[in-house]
Amino acid sequence: MSRIVYSAMVLLVFAPYLARAQMSSCLPLFAGPKITQFASQLYDPKQVYDRTKFEPNTEEFIRQERIPDLKQKAEQNGGSTDVYYKKRQNGDKYLYLGAHHSLTGGERVHPDSRAVFVFLGGQGGSFSYVNSVMRVVSAINSRSVSRKSIHGKIRPFLDDNGRLQPIRQKKDPNNPDEKIQIYADPIFKNEKGEEVYAVDPKTGEPLIYFEATAEALELPGRAGSKDLWELPHYMDAVKYFEPYFLELKQSAGDRPVFIVGRSSSGMMAINLQQLINERAGREIISASVAISPMYPSRETLVFNKYSTYLGDRELIRKHGADYINEEIYKFAFESHGQMEDMGLRQRLHDPKDSAKFMIMTTQLDGEVINWERVKYEEIGSSSPRRRYVNFFGKSDHDILQTEDKVLRAQAFYEFYRFLRPIVDERFQ
Repeated sequence: MSRIVYSAMVLLVFAPYLARAQMSSCLPLFAGPKITQFASQLYDPKQVYDRTKFEPNTEEFIRQERIPDLKQKAEQNGGSTDVYYKKRQNGDKYLYLGAHHSLTGGERVHPDSRAVFVFLGGQGGSFSYVNSVMRVVSAINSRSVSRKSIHGKIRPFLDDNGRLQPIRQKKDPNNPDEKIQIYADPIFKNEKGEEVYAVDPKTGEPLIYFEATAEALELPGRAGSKDLWELPHYMDAVKYFEPYFLELKQSAGDRPVFIVGRSSSGMMAINLQQLINERAGREIISASVAISPMYPSRETLVFNKYSTYLGDRELIRKHGADYINEEIYKFAFESHGQMEDMGLRQRLHDPKDSAKFMIMTTQLDGEVINWERVKYEEIGSSSPRRRYVNFFGKSDHDILQTEDKVLRAQAFYEFYRFLRPIVDERFQ
């Protein structure tokens, strides 16, 4: 979701916070009550959804258009992932990506997996369908990736028989007749200039990585999911997601299930973790990761709306009116307000809340306002169960799939480093 916010409005409204936040966005100097009033009326959920703006959510369209297109994209990403579609007796549809059964022996979860991921795309843009996370899902599901890729660098190098192999050798300075096996290269250098490894170069032991199965669930408003006019309240969306996660947890068994949301689905990931676990009376989702999320506050939604409006004018100019589905924004914005009404904002800051989650942003991403970064920093320091990572000097929004290879390596390092202890605790 585009949320490009400009500095004058931030100065006017969020001045007390700016001493602690880097300025990365700007608002026109004329920002004031008129803009606030205009923005508050954008993407109004009280308006009836314009159903002509949605693709057909019919069996024929899903099976003849969406599924073949997704299968083709899955093949282009290595073939480790397939497309699955289920329709429950009550009519609810679930279109999702998952591990290809040819790799799992027909099981939903790969036998060697120590965890299961569920990725959520964004909401509203043409770049927000479930295929928007195809790349990362396919990389996780693959058991054979190029050593030049980021995922190839964060996992040990194995041959076709699954045996550990060195990436090269070098002469032993203490014994010219012997050679030292090198199992990994550094994946990046930290701010101190120190080399950071994801795999022990001497032993080949993975320091952060763990084998997993990855899925990605299509979100409401898209063909293969729930129609938005069937979800009058955000809690109805939670109830819609619930059977999917309960069934997945049954397949996962003792393995932890992690949910990862991007952009406007970031806070949804954290909230689904909390509510689905509470409704089940047990742990279904073990942790969540929110990438470039939107803070759940009606106080700031007006600025998120305005930044979305500004950013989308440019996208529509470049790509055409069909590039953005503003009807889906109605649900996205209102659901964040309803999350606050249900207590999520307070729970995020409550050190006693048991949810484990991580939030990731970049310092210069114009789709995240600086006030949000300040709040995320407060949240990350409120409990050892939470973590906030802000990548300085970077502006990427889709951090795990950015073309900036250094940033992607840093992001996956932090991603796995946060989740690995949860996995180790389960399997110790």
